[in-house]
Amino acid sequence: MLYIASIPGILVALGMQFAVDSPRWLCKAGRINDAKTVVRELWGASEVDSAIEEFQSVSKNDGSDLASRWSEILEEPHSRVAFIGGTLFVLQQFAGINGVLYFSSLTFQKVGVESSALASLFVGLTNFAGALCALYLIDREGRQKLLIGSYLGMVSVYKMFIVSCYIEKGEIEALDRNSVSIHNG
Repeated sequence: MLYIASIPGILVALGMQFAVDSPRWLCKAGRINDAKTVVRELWGASEVDSAIEEFQSVSKNDGSDLASRWSEILEEPHSRVAFIGGTLFVLQQFAGINGVLYFSSLTFQKVGVESSALASLFVGLTNFAGALCALYLIDREGRQKLLIGSYLGMVSVYKMFIVSCYIEKGEIEALDRNSVSIHNG
């Protein structure tokens, strides 16, 4: 059963045997004639010169020859972006799909699903469908709206989770009294 997970990797490895080399990489490696051949096969003879010129321009200006340091990420103007990115990474680890994936087999066992493989299949399919939906929404709405919406959704789900925990323990009256005193005082 464990070997089923290797099937996609094997298919990719077999498919890569039929893939052509990247013309951009060939240009960067100095194999211009090979790059021209690949461009000619993929896009036609009319695109060869313009494509090779573009590849060489990008290769010269890719920034890899600049003397940069990792510590520059902590300096302005990059420090704010690095802080936001790092914070979002940490929040995702605590609140994202990872929590669902880590405990999915236990959760499904507690609700009566006997097959952990079936449960993992459903979790994987749901994750895949969510990724397709996110790809569509990123192109349509943009990353910022999607990120804000997903975090607002997570906050509302956490609130529902907390309320359900209070209901399960019979402590909902205490929650109602606290919320009334907060609103009145």
